[in-house]
Amino acid sequence: MSDRVKTYTLPEPYSRQKLAALYRTLPISDDTIKLLRKYLKAMANLYGVIPLDKVYEIISTQNPGLLTKAEFAQYIMVARHEREYFDIFGEADEYTGARFETSLNRQLVDWQLLEIFAKVKAYQADKPYYIPEKKSCSGITIRIMRNRHSRARS
Repeated sequence: MSDRVKTYTLPEPYSRQKLAALYRTLPISDDTIKLLRKYLKAMANLYGVIPLDKVYEIISTQNPGLLTKAEFAQYIMVARHEREYFDIFGEADEYTGARFETSLNRQLVDWQLLEIFAKVKAYQADKPYYIPEKKSCSGITIRIMRNRHSRARS
């Protein structure tokens, strides 16, 4: 019998002010933080569930030298406390008794899929990731976000 019990424990959501103060402590520029946030929103919308190591791989491929893996991990530790459009979630957040996870051994999850993320992850299995060209990404993000906002208000 397994000692793993489902819990869905997420980190405490922080206010915009607290998040801004924490982001200022990171060794990353404000422009890079804004860019990372756009990437996370776009990837949550596009993939639903995507491992953070894949997120870093895509970002660093499209933006060579933007930030190190350690800097990205520091950013993720703050971004986990955001509660807009995405959550950063892993096995340790889903089960009591799960193994400890590093900050990048988690998934970026569209907030609407959090309850079924394990099913989505299983469905995705080893399917390849579609990666749009960098120049086309920002327009897609804006359109998706506008559509989501208009549906939420209806």
